[in-house]
Amino acid sequence: MLQGFLGLTKKHSWEEIERACRVALSHHAYRLKTLRRLLEQQPAATQQLEFIDSHPLIRDPHEYGEFGKDAFSQSTFADRRPA
Repeated sequence: MLQGFLGLTKKHSWEEIERACRVALSHHAYRLKTLRRLLEQQPAATQQLEFIDSHPLIRDPHEYGEFGKDAFSQSTFADRRPA
């Protein structure tokens, strides 16, 4: 098993092996076959996207709070409360 594990280093980087080991460990999968499959399914490098802080479609969080207060203070919700 150790020879097989070391053989993985000929085809894969340590970062890829480390990622596959982390995934296998989280699923309690301790077989070399599992590591090989995880390395075969290695996702391509993902692109890191940056989040924007402001945009015309993004409302201020306080507006959402006010919307919630208004929605629950309307009589339609007040009438549905158990007596």
